[in-house]
Amino acid sequence: MPTSELNKHSIGNKRARSESVDEEFCAICLDTLSRKAKLHPCGHSCFDLDCITTWLQRSYKCPLCKRPVDCIYYDYDIRNKFKRRYIQPRSTEVGNTRNDSVEGDTVHDTRSSLFAEYPLLASRKVIYEYQMLSRITRLPRRSRFENGVCLAAFRSSSMLQRKTEAFLGRELVLFDYMDQSQLSFLKHFMMELLRQHGIDEPHTLLQVSEFLGEQDAKTLLHELHTFLKTSITTIHRYDACDYVVYGESGLTLEDIQHRLEASPSYFDEWGTEQSDEQNSGQDDGQG
Repeated sequence: MPTSELNKHSIGNKRARSESVDEEFCAICLDTLSRKAKLHPCGHSCFDLDCITTWLQRSYKCPLCKRPVDCIYYDYDIRNKFKRRYIQPRSTEVGNTRNDSVEGDTVHDTRSSLFAEYPLLASRKVIYEYQMLSRITRLPRRSRFENGVCLAAFRSSSMLQRKTEAFLGRELVLFDYMDQSQLSFLKHFMMELLRQHGIDEPHTLLQVSEFLGEQDAKTLLHELHTFLKTSITTIHRYDACDYVVYGESGLTLEDIQHRLEASPSYFDEWGTEQSDEQNSGQDDGQG
C-alpha cells in the first residue's frame, strides 16, 4: 500500500465524511444514538454516552483518532448547553512511555506470529498493493452462497460470521499503520457493521473507507466476499486452493508467493503483474 495512502487514511487522521452519519449512529455499537457524547479535545461526537463511557474505562484514548480524552460533553439542550464528565486516566497510562514500547512490541509479536502461521500472508499484501482482485474460476463443491451473501444470510449464519471473524483477524494485520487496539476496534466495528448493513451496501464501504481509504476498503470487502462465497471454512485451506485466482494473469496465492521468492521485483512499480509472456519475451531477448 502506498505510504501516501496510508498516511492519508490512517485512523489517526480519520475524518467524518458527513455530519449526518456521525449524528445518526454510534461508531461503537452502530445503534441509533440515544445520548450523544462528544469527546474533548478531539471533538469526535459519533458515540453513545454509555458506549464511550465503557470504552474509556479500558482506555482513555478516543477509539477513532487515539488522542487522549480528558472530558465528555453530553446531554445537549436546545440552547447548546451540556453536561461534562471528566476522565481520570489510569496512572499506568499517563506519561508511561514504557507502556507504549510494550504495546509496540506486542503488535510486532502478533504480526510476526501471524506471518509464521500463514506463510502466504506476504502474498496477501501484494493483492492490496497491486489491486489483484480475486475471482473464483470453479467450485469443486456447491456452495449455498456462491451467488453472494445477502444481509439476511449473514445475520442468520453463525458459520459465515465465524469465517468473517477469522478472515478479518488475519487480513487486518496487513495494515501495519494500526496498533493492536485499533486492529481490535476495527474488527469489532466491521462485524457489527456487516450484521447491521451487509457486505454489499454502500454504507458499509463508506464506513470502512473512513479507516482504510476507499481503495483498500473495496479490496478488503471484495476479498472477504470471495471467501464467504466458497464452501471452505478455514483460512489455510482457502489460501492453498487452486480455484481462487488473482489479477488479470489468474495467479493463485501460491503462484504469487513463488514469484516473490524468485524475484521480489516481479511485480512492477506501476502495480501491474508481469505476464508470463512478457517474462518469456525478456528472456528471449537476453538470449
